[in-house]
Amino acid sequence: LGGVAIAAAACAYLLRGKMAEVYRMHEDRIMHVMECLMALFVTMQVILIVRSNHKALGGNDVAEPYSEFLELVNFMTLDAVEFVPFSCLYQKPFGHIDAMLLESLAPLVILAIAMLYAFVVPVVTHRLQQGSVNTQHRAATLDLPTLATQSQTVATQIFTSFMVALFMILPVISKRVSQSFRSVSVIILHCNCSLKR
Repeated sequence: LGGVAIAAAACAYLLRGKMAEVYRMHEDRIMHVMECLMALFVTMQVILIVRSNHKALGGNDVAEPYSEFLELVNFMTLDAVEFVPFSCLYQKPFGHIDAMLLESLAPLVILAIAMLYAFVVPVVTHRLQQGSVNTQHRAATLDLPTLATQSQTVATQIFTSFMVALFMILPVISKRVSQSFRSVSVIILHCNCSLKR
């Protein structure tokens, strides 16, 4: 599977010019298909998470043809803890609290790094382009409004992409957080201390 992914990435890189041309010609149709695929993806995520919650509460699994299909598309939940053997990376077991911290803090760390990149790279690039000019003259010629505009544009693109990605992993995060609480009554939730590492 990894070899196929590498081969596909290499083909995409080699054909990037042709792909850009096809995209420009059929941009509206491609965007419509992407919206439909996103709706399908999110719907399957909801179905898979409702199914797992239903089974965790002691309910019956769905009928056989559907159960087998849902097992095949289980990767759509984007639950990294299920697919990556984190217990092998640590000497202690990778428990519920570890998984909840990973799934809720990792996106925030990635966003912070990406935003830092968005604000630092234009300044560094501008300074490298003026490499032979002395330091005092470089500070005087630094075009701050242009750099601020470039940084803001990149930051907006990064934040938009982050929100789309967060929308895809939000069901997994909310499921993991809600498993930390047990319902005592209709309104009151108590911390579920029975969840051990």
